Amino acid sequence: MRLSVVIPTRNRREQLLSTLDALDRQAIDTSAVELVVCDNASSDRTFEALGERHGRLPLIALSEPREGASMARNRALAAATGEAVLLLGDDMVPAHDDLLAGHLAAHEAQPDDGFGVLGHIDWAQPVSEFMQWLERAGFQFAYHLAQPGAVGRANHH
Repeated sequence: MRLSVVIPTRNRREQLLSTLDALDRQAIDTSAVELVVCDNASSDRTFEALGERHGRLPLIALSEPREGASMARNRALAAATGEAVLLLGDDMVPAHDDLLAGHLAAHEAQPDDGFGVLGHIDWAQPVSEFMQWLERAGFQFAYHLAQPGAVGRANHH
């Protein structure tokens, strides 16, 4: 099984490069993963920086002129070749070097197309009072509400 890591980005070159550097430090066979990054019409030379980058993991760099993270994410998803996909933000630096291997192992253990993996995300520092309120109120992350096991079909009204 192969894993595609999909990352949309816009005008956050330095954060993105830090994330990509951290992903290159992951303990995983390079043949098991691809990074698919889609630049969303950045003006800070993000796309050029991707072309100049020579990391350990294979990188597919795409450009999407229509504004919006969903446009860039969908463009990257269309180009992804992995059987499993990990969606990351351009500022989501893995806390441990086993994120990719763990994600891939979870999908290999449960190869159902309807299976998904939710990982723990911590705020970047500094954490403002508003960010703390969002987390306490359950609007952001809400890990305390998540239970292991099957989840009903998601609906949006």
